[in-house]
Amino acid sequence: MRNFKKSFKIITRSVIFLVLLITLNELFRFIVMPPSYARYILGELNNKNNNYDCIVLGASHGRSAINPYTLDKALNCNAINMSIPSETVKDSYYLLKESCRKNNPKMVVFDMDYQYWYKLRQNEYWETFIYEQLDFSSIKLEYIACNLLEKDFRVGLTRWAYYFINSNINLKENIKLKTSKAYWNNELSVVNNKDAGGSYVGKGYFYRDDTNGGKGKIKKVCFDTNNLEKDVVHYFKKIVQFCKKKGIRLVCVTSPITPATLNYGDYKTVHNYFDKLCKEQGVEYYDFNYVKDSILHFDNTDFVDYDGHMKGRLAEPFSVILAKVIKEAPGNPDILNQYFYKDFQEYYSSVKKIVTNDIKCSFDYVKGTNKYNFKFKNIVIGGPNTKAEVRVIVNNLDKNKTIYEDSTYCDYEPSKEYSFDVEEGGYEIVIYARTKGTSVEYEELCRKPFKINENQVYEYKTKLAVGDIDYE
Repeated sequence: MRNFKKSFKIITRSVIFLVLLITLNELFRFIVMPPSYARYILGELNNKNNNYDCIVLGASHGRSAINPYTLDKALNCNAINMSIPSETVKDSYYLLKESCRKNNPKMVVFDMDYQYWYKLRQNEYWETFIYEQLDFSSIKLEYIACNLLEKDFRVGLTRWAYYFINSNINLKENIKLKTSKAYWNNELSVVNNKDAGGSYVGKGYFYRDDTNGGKGKIKKVCFDTNNLEKDVVHYFKKIVQFCKKKGIRLVCVTSPITPATLNYGDYKTVHNYFDKLCKEQGVEYYDFNYVKDSILHFDNTDFVDYDGHMKGRLAEPFSVILAKVIKEAPGNPDILNQYFYKDFQEYYSSVKKIVTNDIKCSFDYVKGTNKYNFKFKNIVIGGPNTKAEVRVIVNNLDKNKTIYEDSTYCDYEPSKEYSFDVEEGGYEIVIYARTKGTSVEYEELCRKPFKINENQVYEYKTKLAVGDIDYE
């Protein structure tokens, strides 16, 4: 009897301790973690009044490219765009399963972004940001069993600690938002959506503005099919298997990306891999980077950045073409010949203008002169039969003075290197590029402001040492 009482006390204390621990953890989670877009869109998905039958999956490219209202009208469906920035293929699989808990989807449109298929370097605390917002269900338990049991338990249970340590959290504002009526009504107004870059239209789609930010950096398309993330391929196949088992039509697509990026690197390998994989899995695949210019025209100015996030002015006509292909392509192979180039070479041959204009630079301190040696080369890319010409200007921003200027356009020479010994300070390179023989002011403009000082030289050398540079 005494042993029973002793054991009962131990069990009782353990239960009380666990309850207190869970309560404190949930309290910290509530106070520290800001309202997230993932929570909002999952709330929309699971709203019993919505009953979606078409689910769009993908990451940020898909969120800004695919208008579900356009799909509704053309395909007589009720679509929701569940593309979430930084959504991995694994996330898409669990979102697909979550979609079937309270909806009865007949079709899934899966936007395939090659950047999520290799060299994923997400922080373990961050990679569970969608799991964190899933309602408690067998799907959430499956996620834990398949993905979190081998990780540090804090990854799944105390993500708030990551926010607390690594983010500039306004606890007072968080509490204010999370105790508001808007939060409990699952209104988007309480979510910080600065990265959306435009107004929210509804059902997971944002119309990105023309005025949002700069283009960032052009990165060469590299895709090693022998070095893909095994988990990514595994979960893609699970998506296929799940859809087949449920009788769901799976339509795999790749939304257009910025032509500057498309033409710089090895995109052909990306297309060939996705095309082969989808054929092997017996599912549809449409790569809209190969869409004919006569069907859908787009250039660099139709994207917010070189990464390939569409502006709304392109997303609207693209969604119309996407819906037409989804509706007309099955059983009609002629639609592919009508809408798409047959391969990358045919697409590339259609490019008649400059699509990439950027610089590759290096700089170092020159001992004994108290100056810095700055060098750069142009990177100008156009179609295979396109001859480029450029006009280069270098300005000293501190002194509001031009230190170099081409008075007229000159033939583009890939090997030509510009070199200057300059003092510490702020500078700007401006490069106008156009197809030779045209009379426009420019087809592509590159404007790169930068500072040259000891810290910048050190940073450049550090990046170079670890291979973190823009061009190979």
